Amino acid sequence: MKPRLWLSLVIFLSAYAPLSALFAIRDYSIDHRWFNHPKFVFVSLAVAAISVILLFKTMSFVTGQYLVKVNRISLRSNDLVNYSIPYLISFFGVDFGKVQDVLALLLFMVLLFLLTLKTQSIFINPVLAFRAWGLYEVEFEESGKAKTGVFLSRVELKPGARYQMDRISQFLYVVASEHTNGEH
Repeated sequence: MKPRLWLSLVIFLSAYAPLSALFAIRDYSIDHRWFNHPKFVFVSLAVAAISVILLFKTMSFVTGQYLVKVNRISLRSNDLVNYSIPYLISFFGVDFGKVQDVLALLLFMVLLFLLTLKTQSIFINPVLAFRAWGLYEVEFEESGKAKTGVFLSRVELKPGARYQMDRISQFLYVVASEHTNGEH
C-alpha cells in the first residue's frame, strides 16, 4: 500500500474510532454484565485503538515535501453533517450478531472511505481535533500553479504565507510547518 493511501486510511479509521465505543455501549448487556457480541466489540475497539496509535505515529512522519503559498483560506471544521452520518448508524438497528449487518456496515464504511479519498467530501476527525489540528479549504499556489485542496494543519494558516506540506490524496494535504526563511 502506498504511504499516502496508508495515511489516508489511518486518518479515516481514526476519525471513526469513537464509533466503536458507541457500538460497545449499545452492545453491552446490563443484565449479563457483558457484551452480547464480544468478538465484534473487541475487534472494533482494537481497530479503533490501533488506528489512533498509528495516526499519531504517521502524522509525526509528515515532512513537508512541497512548498506552497496560501492565497485564500476557509475553515472546514464546521462540516459536521458529513462526518456525523456514520454515527447515526450506531443508533439504528444494527445487529452485531448478524453477519449480514456487520458486512453491510463494513461495505458502507469502505464506500465512505473511497468517496472521501476520491472527492473533496472530507470528514472531521475528532482525534485530530482534540490534538489541535484544524481542517481548512485552501486556494494555494504550488510551483506557480493555482490549486485548491483541503488542508489539515496544526498551525494557523494565513493568506500570503508559505507552508511545507505533503499531499495525502487527490484533495487532502497535511501541513508540516510554516516556511520561515523570509519568503512570506
